[in-house]
Amino acid sequence: MGKDKNRILLYILGILILLNLALAFYKPSNSKLNYRPDRFAIADTTLIDEIEIIHNDEVIKLDRLSRFKVNGVYNTDQSMLALIFAVFNRVQVGKKITKGSIAEITSDSVHYAKINLLVDGEFQSFEMYGNATRTRTFFVEGDDAYEMEIPGYRDFVGGIFLINETQWRDRMIFNGNWRSIQKLSAKYPDDPQLDFQIIFNEYFFTIDGEPELDSGIVVDFLNDFEYFTADDRISDGDQLVFDSLARMTPELVIELDDIKYPESQVFKIFPSLPGVGYRLLIDPNGEKVVFQESRIKALFRKKESFRFTPNL
Repeated sequence: MGKDKNRILLYILGILILLNLALAFYKPSNSKLNYRPDRFAIADTTLIDEIEIIHNDEVIKLDRLSRFKVNGVYNTDQSMLALIFAVFNRVQVGKKITKGSIAEITSDSVHYAKINLLVDGEFQSFEMYGNATRTRTFFVEGDDAYEMEIPGYRDFVGGIFLINETQWRDRMIFNGNWRSIQKLSAKYPDDPQLDFQIIFNEYFFTIDGEPELDSGIVVDFLNDFEYFTADDRISDGDQLVFDSLARMTPELVIELDDIKYPESQVFKIFPSLPGVGYRLLIDPNGEKVVFQESRIKALFRKKESFRFTPNL
């Protein structure tokens, strides 16, 4: 009897283990859901013709006709463009929101944007809501609402729809190197005796007062302007400390003549601020950008630093 009882217990235990394994690996089919997980996903993002995002009374428009320039004018930050395409490709419905909860979601959400899309000739439109802690994203389309997710993506899904025009723009403000730059002028407004010019003559570069230059140092310095990309663009009012700084005298002004640019490109670099870690720079278009302090320090040179020093 004892042996039979043990066999029965082992049999039951085996059945329970199998049931637990089956439940662990069981996934309901889409046919049992009251929504399509890929309702908002775009399998082929090459079919996207136009993206329009309306947020805080600002309209961001990206369309294929203008090669997805920001509002048809400014070059777009390619990493941002790749990100929004990836979001549209991978976004999934996590769950459908009951009708009774829709009003609660829309009233409690502090982040909002309206998105209009033209995909393969078909117009789509929905609204995005996000909670205050930026942990939940909801898409509302007509009378239906859904909580959205991207498998494996832990950041706020709706964040891409809250980017302003400045943040959408390409952060590269110049692209030249020692092969294309014809002249560089460095001026220190508060200490003019430090001013210098690097000028390309028939064979190589010269600096007044420096008869023998270290060609490697000159080339490396000019190559610092290749793909010269800011860490961020800032608009008036974004950071008042930089707005005030921009009205002061710059610490260094660099003017570049490059064969790829029809006009001289002027960059104004302002004094560092204690504890900030970023330098304000006014680009050739008169717009504010910031660079990490460590990146911009390399541009502060004296003409003696280009002097050839023989190894003794």
